[in-house]
Amino acid sequence: MLHIKRQFGKAPKYLRIDNGTELINEKLKKFAGDEGITIETTAPYSPSQNGIAKHFNCTLLELARAMLIAKNLPQFLWDEAVAHTAYLQNRAPTKAVKGKTPYEVWNGKIPNVAHLCEFGCDVWILDESNNRSKLDPKSKKMVFVGFMDGSKSVRYYKARTRKIKVSRNFAFNENEEPKEWTKPVNLPGLQAEGENIDTSSQQILTPETKEDNPTTPDPIPTSTTQSTAPVDPPQRQLHTRKEDIDYKKIGNPQARTASK
Repeated sequence: MLHIKRQFGKAPKYLRIDNGTELINEKLKKFAGDEGITIETTAPYSPSQNGIAKHFNCTLLELARAMLIAKNLPQFLWDEAVAHTAYLQNRAPTKAVKGKTPYEVWNGKIPNVAHLCEFGCDVWILDESNNRSKLDPKSKKMVFVGFMDGSKSVRYYKARTRKIKVSRNFAFNENEEPKEWTKPVNLPGLQAEGENIDTSSQQILTPETKEDNPTTPDPIPTSTTQSTAPVDPPQRQLHTRKEDIDYKKIGNPQARTASK
């Protein structure tokens, strides 16, 4: 409340909440009385009287549930997921402020969203322990669960100790899908050593295509009936020399012409 007064020079006049005992207590009543704020409570079992806040809370919970399920994270991280969802919602345009973002209306400047990353992605945190060896890795992989604006740091989940920690020395890796050029390509006609060639998928050339492509070798004949037995690769025929070579005649051109 004091922060609102110092930034805007104004204070809220009304505070509308439900009848939950965690909100309606003597401490809140005393604070509202000192600040001159009127407390308005909704009727029992009538959440529609505060529909905007209820709808926004439902949106936060739906998004938090989806993020936890998508990354297969434990449910006790629900408060971190809700906080990160609210962080994103404050930087998204909304009709309530005429297409602007809540962050822009509150701070008077457009938010920078270049740093946003997916909840639950891998984040590498610098290992700042003193007993680290020179050959040990300099960073460890953790789970990203949110940002902290004040210190420009990230909140991460350490699964081994089940704790949430903060660090400003980090690097993201969102596990992108492999690029098109990194995917394996099946090239017909190429086989590894000992691999059989599937001749059923080869193109059969017709006389017309042979004339258009005179240098194309004849295709391997295939049978019309399907066989379950593996097809052996074509064997290469080695040419043998029928006459013996007289190496003396090869080195003596005169003897070669005389024999002719």
